[in-house]
Amino acid sequence: MSYSGRTRDAYRVTLTLVTGVSTVGALAATGYLAGNAAADHATQQAQDKIKKQRALDAWYRNHPPAPIVKTVWKKRKTATVIDTQVSAPTASSGGWVSSGTSRSNTTHAKPPKPPSAPSSGS
Repeated sequence: MSYSGRTRDAYRVTLTLVTGVSTVGALAATGYLAGNAAADHATQQAQDKIKKQRALDAWYRNHPPAPIVKTVWKKRKTATVIDTQVSAPTASSGGWVSSGTSRSNTTHAKPPKPPSAPSSGS
């Protein structure tokens, strides 16, 4: 068998055909594998999402939300207690004199005025 122009063209066409078929096969295999990997990943993500949602639902079943507290402000009668303690030494007995506690049912009482300061005598 001699190598001629005709055999050379046949080899060239055959090589081109084999190269093309192998390229298409490699691309198809790569696409198939990538598609399956993407589908598996999407399925796994969906399963993980379902698991997380079930775990969250179980947590909320076991930990119900706190009740809503509504604050209602009401005006109520108040009792004001005024405690005055006045103590001063007595000259005769050397002891102390004090007064007790008084109660008032008024709603707003002003505090008593403080005693006046002793004068310096000048």
